[in-house]
Amino acid sequence: MGTGTDWEKIRAEYISGHCTYTQLAQKYGTTKGAVGSRAQKEGWYRQRAAFRQSVASRALNKAKDVKVAKLERLMNAADRMSELMERITADKAQFYRQYIAGTETDEETGTTRAIAYEYVTQKADMRALKNATAALNELTRAVRNLYDLPTGEEQRDRKLAERKMRLAERREGADQTDGGGVIEIAAILPEQPDGQEVDV
Repeated sequence: MGTGTDWEKIRAEYISGHCTYTQLAQKYGTTKGAVGSRAQKEGWYRQRAAFRQSVASRALNKAKDVKVAKLERLMNAADRMSELMERITADKAQFYRQYIAGTETDEETGTTRAIAYEYVTQKADMRALKNATAALNELTRAVRNLYDLPTGEEQRDRKLAERKMRLAERREGADQTDGGGVIEIAAILPEQPDGQEVDV
């Protein structure tokens, strides 16, 4: 072991990298035995394991933060869409309003420009109503998925599953307290034509 060996540098490279004792010895001009001895004395292996755990933990936390931020953006978007749908459905004339597009020519200049006329009818625009209903259904599904909200059917299924589980637990408990739930069934004896039972 030469006095010029930079053991702190070797230790740091071992802990943060994938080098073996042999590779480090060759790189830094010392022996495998010297590196191994130093590593054992200072607990390099435990330090490497702790470093890797720390790196993995930081990577997981970063990935989690990215997912949380993405989910937050999606939730905000869903909230804005909900507000938009509320405004649309609050407008009582929304599905009765019709537009007619056309053009208008200025007689003096001869310039033509596009115009649109708006009017309210007694008949609802079924296509607009259908599109709004589909959008509302999609939005509801997206919000349920984002916030993990069960539908009525899913709630009923969960309650039914819980009842079945409680019933199974009660039966299991009863089986353990009354001798294991074994039921003896009396033997059925065959009958003779004259109605006499056969000895068994």
